Amino acid sequence: MDDHNLQLFAAIESEDVAQVKTLLARGANPSAIDEYGESALIKVCVSWNEPESRFLMVADLLDAGADPTYTEPQGSGVLFACVIAKDARLIDYLLSRGADPNKEHDLGEPLYSWAEFDYRYDEYDLNLPEEPTEQDRASEETWLEFLSRLAVKYGKHPPDYLITLRRAGALTHRDKHSATHEP
Repeated sequence: MDDHNLQLFAAIESEDVAQVKTLLARGANPSAIDEYGESALIKVCVSWNEPESRFLMVADLLDAGADPTYTEPQGSGVLFACVIAKDARLIDYLLSRGADPNKEHDLGEPLYSWAEFDYRYDEYDLNLPEEPTEQDRASEETWLEFLSRLAVKYGKHPPDYLITLRRAGALTHRDKHSATHEP
């Protein structure tokens, strides 16, 4: 990796938005890949940087030509990284810039299904404080409404990033299965 790209990853790690912009202007590759197969864009999104700094760095990388559809060798991409950060705003922005929620984390499991499981694990240790009704389970959208009500009632992080993914057409296991078995 050349010096500009090494400096780019260092600037990302240190949350130096101005330095990221400067390095991109000097020729750093906005789609640079580190020794672990992570792109600069993924590196920004997996960082625990302050949300506004993260957003600005992502915007600068995309404006410079970063590929929002790149997936690392394990199959995860930038949206997966944003799911980890529970960053609905950034997910929405990346979707508007070409990221595809159905092209990521496809090692047998749709990104959305993994994210929904991870949400319940992180927020409730997989033990919801209330049983969902049959109506709550009727569709993925009613399920998300149920999780949203629980989040408000129990002071948990809202599943806004899951809602953003679904609105963008992210598929569940059931969606993928029924799509492959339609007449």
